[in-house]
Amino acid sequence: MKKNIDTTTMRTKELALTGVKTIEEGNGGFSGYASVFNAKDSYGEATVPGCFKGSLASFIADGWIAEGHKWGEMGFGYIVNAYEDEHGLFIEVAFHGDADSQKIRQKIMERIAAMKSVKLSIGYYLKKWKWMVDEEVLLLLE
Repeated sequence: MKKNIDTTTMRTKELALTGVKTIEEGNGGFSGYASVFNAKDSYGEATVPGCFKGSLASFIADGWIAEGHKWGEMGFGYIVNAYEDEHGLFIEVAFHGDADSQKIRQKIMERIAAMKSVKLSIGYYLKKWKWMVDEEVLLLLE
């Protein structure tokens, strides 16, 4: 059975950052896995190794981290580094130095210290995918 998939509309989802750690240098930051390979998420999707490689350079150059789905603003932080390893997509984020960004930094650092989740809201377009009928999962290939 073929699944009808819309590839023209930006898809959004909220995901918990895993393996999250704080970065104390400079204005502070955090790192962790934004995506884990071959794990079906609550949206019925799974990423596979290599699916981010074509977009990592632009993600590092243009990516930003915002609070509360405030898209269109510069956000409170920016992507310092992002890469794929055998586990998934690992990101490193630095906070901006302004007072508002540092207030958000304090909240995130408190959540990390209390071992609470830190979530990401992401937006993406499907480029290359495969519907796995038996597993009922949409594999994101690119």
